[in-house]
Amino acid sequence: MITIMENTEKKYWNQAITYDAYMHLFKTLVEEEKSTWFEHREDMVNYTKLNWQRSNRWHKTLELNSQTNTTFTKTIQQEQLWLLITEPWCGDAAHCVPTIVEMAKLNTNIELKIVLRDKSIDLIDKHLSNGGRSIPKLIAMNENFEIFFSWGPRPKEAQELYTALKQKSSDYTELMNEMQKWYNKDKQISIQNELCNLFEKTI
Repeated sequence: MITIMENTEKKYWNQAITYDAYMHLFKTLVEEEKSTWFEHREDMVNYTKLNWQRSNRWHKTLELNSQTNTTFTKTIQQEQLWLLITEPWCGDAAHCVPTIVEMAKLNTNIELKIVLRDKSIDLIDKHLSNGGRSIPKLIAMNENFEIFFSWGPRPKEAQELYTALKQKSSDYTELMNEMQKWYNKDKQISIQNELCNLFEKTI
């Protein structure tokens, strides 16, 4: 079902940057030991460095499965605009964003752009996850800025694990370590399956 959007998404699409520009920003932050967090925090600088390594590793090692290749190489009748809300310091983004980008590359009808969450508050506030500003968040639209689907911030099984760990009052380090183990074991299969199912409904 297509939902008519307000002007917020169009405004941010016009302000959004390419993934190449985002990765250039990402690299610069690492080199200058900075982050996009609103204030300087050493932990955010360290997360940004770690996420840079993880993002690049996924681009080198990710293997898209046969379902993804078949689904995403089908001809679609209209252009799709994928607006991805993220931040370099976000752990889930380090795993999910490279996979989303590699999937989008399979179809020339998909144009993907990036916006930073903390510079797009009115946008993320329209696309909350359980009331929170969780990222990454993918918004897929047609050329008239009507929503096909949205996805994020993490695959369903990962979200269930994250919720269980939060309810157990796990500290942040434990939570991040367990999420990292999940992503390594899953090998990005879950996100591929979920996006394939959403994408097939738009063809």
